[in-house]
Amino acid sequence: CALPICSWNPDLFTIIEPNCSTFTDQFETRLYNAAEHFNALYNFTDTLELKPEEKRTLKMFFSNDFFDPLALPEAHRFEKLERAEQWIDYGDQVGFRPFALDEWAKPIHIREIQITGKPHPFINFNYRGVDLLAMIALN
Repeated sequence: CALPICSWNPDLFTIIEPNCSTFTDQFETRLYNAAEHFNALYNFTDTLELKPEEKRTLKMFFSNDFFDPLALPEAHRFEKLERAEQWIDYGDQVGFRPFALDEWAKPIHIREIQITGKPHPFINFNYRGVDLLAMIALN
């Protein structure tokens, strides 16, 4: 493995990323995926027991992630969200294998979020049918 992290010889490498695909040249696909993902994320934010200004701040925190794939030319994009399966494939290409986390998903409870392990080799956080976040472990 040529990656610097491989020299650390980790027992487990964990990735927590949005489970959404905006890393494509197809603008319509990027628009659809970003709109679906961030609409679900912002709607979930509205369910949290936060003050209105705290909800706005949280949404603003994610606004660049939404703006970037839609408004910036490819050469200037820096937020290129990918699905969990793609992260697992990247790990596989450098010799990391998925570490099953499905047992870890059982004790996690977040109101209005469906959390699943199997059939995935990662923990998926889903809000009303839309994947929001993936926790991936590789070893």
